[in-house]
Order: sequence, then C-alpha cells, then structure tokens
Amino acid sequence: MDKDTTVWYGRKGDYLEVLFRQKEGYFRETENDAAIEKVDPEGHVIGCSLLNARQNPSEASASAPLRDAAP
Repeated sequence: MDKDTTVWYGRKGDYLEVLFRQKEGYFRETENDAAIEKVDPEGHVIGCSLLNARQNPSEASASAPLRDAAP
C-alpha cells in the first residue's frame, strides 16, 4: 500500500491534495504561492497540494516544479 496515490479535495476550503505515497513527511513551499509539496524525511517528493484549486478554472493554472532534493 506504500505506493497508492490518494487524491483529496476539500470543497469548503478549495484545497486539492495528491499524495503519491502514504508516508511520514512534511510540507515545504514551492515557487508558486498556491502550491506546496510534501516530502519525506530524506527529501523525496511524496505529494503536493494546491490552494484555491477551483478559482477561475478555465482561465488560471498553477504550476510549480516538484523537485526531488534527496541525493
């Protein structure tokens, strides 16, 4: 089950979260203020979150490079 991808959307907070692995980790900022990435203790990206996911969906997009900081 360690490699199951989970997608969760919170309508009230307009918050989208995608987890690539169910593993302990923490969130860190990205170059995009609306996006954050979740990394494990070794620095591997294990998920990402997008704030205001439905805001102007036909006109706006959000992107941020997800980087694997682990050696």
